[in-house]
Amino acid sequence: PEAWFSLLLGLTGGVDWNDIVSPLWEGVDPWVAFAVTCLMVFMILSLMNVLTGTFVQNAMEQADEQKQVNKVQRAKRLFDSMDVDSSGTIAFKELSEHLGKKEVQTYFE
Repeated sequence: PEAWFSLLLGLTGGVDWNDIVSPLWEGVDPWVAFAVTCLMVFMILSLMNVLTGTFVQNAMEQADEQKQVNKVQRAKRLFDSMDVDSSGTIAFKELSEHLGKKEVQTYFE
């Protein structure tokens, strides 16, 4: 139990790695100290990888959602500008009058 607690303290910054590894290096075996150091490095890098992956995934999902919202808002503005008589619908005449405009062509590319 104390060994696991020492590893937990070392991983979370509660105690310096040297305080954990030095007794192993001097009293047990340098290879054991090396193995514990490698274990701690592996665990910290694994934890950082999981946390970073989680944050990046969330950021990407939010960016995708924002892109969708922006596309809908852009389409609404475009179609509102095409509805010249403010009827709530776009007649073929209104559509054909706007098809030559650059903003309409850019939207539909």
